[in-house]
Amino acid sequence: MRAAVLGDIHGNYRAFRACVEDARNLGAECFVLLGDFVTDFSYPERTMDLIHSLRKQYPCYAVRGNRERYLLEHREGKAEFVPGSKTGSLLYTYERLREKDFTFFAEIPIYDRVTLQGVPMEIAHAEKDSDSLVFQPGEERIQDIFRSMETKLLLTAHSHLQYIQRYADKVILNPGAAGVPMRMVGKCPYALLEFSANGVSCLLRQVPVDLEPIIREQFDSGLVQEGGYWAIAILNNLLTGRNRTIAILNRVLEQNGAFREEVWERSARELSLAVTMEELLALWERQKQSQSPENEPGQWQVLF
Repeated sequence: MRAAVLGDIHGNYRAFRACVEDARNLGAECFVLLGDFVTDFSYPERTMDLIHSLRKQYPCYAVRGNRERYLLEHREGKAEFVPGSKTGSLLYTYERLREKDFTFFAEIPIYDRVTLQGVPMEIAHAEKDSDSLVFQPGEERIQDIFRSMETKLLLTAHSHLQYIQRYADKVILNPGAAGVPMRMVGKCPYALLEFSANGVSCLLRQVPVDLEPIIREQFDSGLVQEGGYWAIAILNNLLTGRNRTIAILNRVLEQNGAFREEVWERSARELSLAVTMEELLALWERQKQSQSPENEPGQWQVLF
């Protein structure tokens, strides 16, 4: 049996759809969705429609991410979203979701233990007790996660990095951010698990995706107008494989936390972000020259 593992879609339904189609072509019979389904790209209802469709067609396991928590908190009156660079992208998403979407978010946990083909594992957006703790290979913090694991396998997301990390007889698998990957451009990552009599193996996939229609839709949908420089920075993430959203947020916070639009604008200029649609499309044209158009098969790795 093969199971597709996807995290951090962030509303990038074109990348999500490409991953799902690739997984289906490779025989996926089950889907594991690790949260942060929406909030940073246009037409979030299209991402949610695909999730609802998958849940009807396949066995699906899902956990909630910090972005779903933000949306539920706004719905409950615990947070406020307003147009502009600080929370406008969240507001854009919130206004386009349906009752069934919020019901789904409220029903799923941030952490769960599941068993696939007799193999127990843990699934989380980040880890058992937090939907926002960032950890990655090479950090001391990841050793604490290994020590807290109750099974041999943890499927996690949130860091936006695709990796397999081992410690003793335990494995942490991060499929990467399908919607906003780090350290890659023009590819959308996910992971495929295979369960057999010989054990559990993993294939890390990086599916090519055309970024031009994604860029155009950010503007045509009204998201950039409502989400401001955060929405612009998300596209810079996508086109550079670098975390430009955190960079601009930190730059704004350095200026006494003044979340005025002129501060965001100045910060974007200081970071040399591509801002207009024309600049972003030109950046994508340059990036395409160094991208492989083929979906490289990758190598299966035995987990245990």
